[in-house]
Amino acid sequence: MFELEIPGWGKLSIKNLLLDFNGTLALDGKVDEQALFLCSKVVGKYHLKPYIITAATNPVSKEVIDLIKPELIVIRPGNEAWQKLTVLLELGANETATAGNGANDKLMLSCSALGIAVFDGEGAVPGVLDSADIVVKSTVELFELFVYTKRIIGTLRR
Repeated sequence: MFELEIPGWGKLSIKNLLLDFNGTLALDGKVDEQALFLCSKVVGKYHLKPYIITAATNPVSKEVIDLIKPELIVIRPGNEAWQKLTVLLELGANETATAGNGANDKLMLSCSALGIAVFDGEGAVPGVLDSADIVVKSTVELFELFVYTKRIIGTLRR
């Protein structure tokens, strides 16, 4: 479990990592090697349960599956934001960190214990930035937050 006390924010206790695939974890179906390595390091260090949620625009590679061993959740076209929110609620929103970049990620980000918007090569819809607790420029920075935890404290402290 990932636990962190944040002054003025409270205690963060994360068991699950729910990652949007296309546009967030992957760009055009490809995951940055450094980001994938950091993800596996974070998952292993904190014993987090990784979940990849996707509309299957691009398939999740065998390399990603073999390295981080995520549970894959494929959503259907239509009402994607609600489907993602439903998955989050089933996992336990108060113990799940989420990452996304698209319009269909806004609800998931705003309702999770820690919502992280990734503003990478695909870009991000403006509303997702307001829904997130933290905004990062890349998937590498996303996972570095969990390696260098003072970054989370410095960003969220009140």
